[in-house]
Amino acid sequence: MTDEQHRPGDGPRRHVLVVGAQCRSMGTLTRLEEAARELHSLAGALTDWPEEVDAWLVGTGEPLPVHRRFACASPDRAGTCRAIGTALAWARALLPAPATLVHVDIAAPAHLLARWRPEESKVGLRLLGVNHDDVVRWSGRMDPADESAEMNDAARKALRSIAGCTTVPVEWLCAAVLGDNEALERGLSTGRYDTVVGLDHHPDALQDVLEQLLPYAPIILWPRQDARPSDDGLAGLVRQHWQSLPHGLPAAYRNRWSEQHEGCVACLGDVRAIWHDEPWLEFCRPFEQRVVAGPEEEW
Repeated sequence: MTDEQHRPGDGPRRHVLVVGAQCRSMGTLTRLEEAARELHSLAGALTDWPEEVDAWLVGTGEPLPVHRRFACASPDRAGTCRAIGTALAWARALLPAPATLVHVDIAAPAHLLARWRPEESKVGLRLLGVNHDDVVRWSGRMDPADESAEMNDAARKALRSIAGCTTVPVEWLCAAVLGDNEALERGLSTGRYDTVVGLDHHPDALQDVLEQLLPYAPIILWPRQDARPSDDGLAGLVRQHWQSLPHGLPAAYRNRWSEQHEGCVACLGDVRAIWHDEPWLEFCRPFEQRVVAGPEEEW
């Protein structure tokens, strides 16, 4: 879903879950005819589940994406999933046959991204990831705060710089690096971690780590807490599958649910990712440096 004429964002402490769904291949968000995309924005308490889900449908041919807001029956995981299901049904009804809703982008605040795997949420009869390809985003990049434009422009520049890389452009951080907060902050402020950051372990304080890194790195990778150790580790998995990311992750997650995963020592399905690519940053552009007066304000 995409935005009709409303601006969601974490802005004045609103949480945003963006569930972007495309029909098939998505070119750029400026070419709306090439993609149908569903986005859901969750507005709620700063440290809990949202009370509302905003949905946008991109790819309808309208000048602006179509937007609708859905209330959560309860401000918890179950209420959120029901609202997403309702939003998915709304988006499907807007698509002309034979178009189908395939790609779903989830944008949420760091505290949810640290503990929630959206593709494993039951929406209707099945888990969301069974029939949809989900990519996780951070709602902070939709925040209408003044620094959003600077943050997103830096990400656009960084992504262009690695577009032609022949090597995997990941800066891996170990526990010792994360533990030296002064040096880490210096690295963040000097642009050292402006591209892809990988955590070689699952930090106990993952939420705090994500909140520190997300304003700087457009792509962050880390292992599931229950990931099985391997000699090559997460870096080897990412190096092996880099060219397929992030779109190879949904299939890897589905494979993880299968019987074939039982004997797997380490697989791509163990990798968690928050991924902001250039099309996504273009979607965020209208949200930059805008003031949200209230939940019913229109663009």
